[in-house]
Amino acid sequence: MAVFGGYEVVHELYRHGLGSVSRAKPTEGDPEPKFIIKAFNPPTRVAGQDAVKASIKGFLDCVRLQQDVISGGSSHWAPITRPGRWGGRRIM
Repeated sequence: MAVFGGYEVVHELYRHGLGSVSRAKPTEGDPEPKFIIKAFNPPTRVAGQDAVKASIKGFLDCVRLQQDVISGGSSHWAPITRPGRWGGRRIM
């Protein structure tokens, strides 16, 4: 399965035109899949650069909002451990 940073995908939960959501486990240490990877990979050939830039901004705005909710003390949201890019995709 795919590896993103220090996490290995063990099961894809959902896929759509702009990316996927998968269960993941650390590549070293704990073998339990306790993490979720949300990969964002917009189709630039189909959407065009302007639409892709707007989609990337929306994805990163959602990442920031989730980080703000968590830092505000919410216990119903999973923490984001490492947003960024991996293998040409934006991930959180």
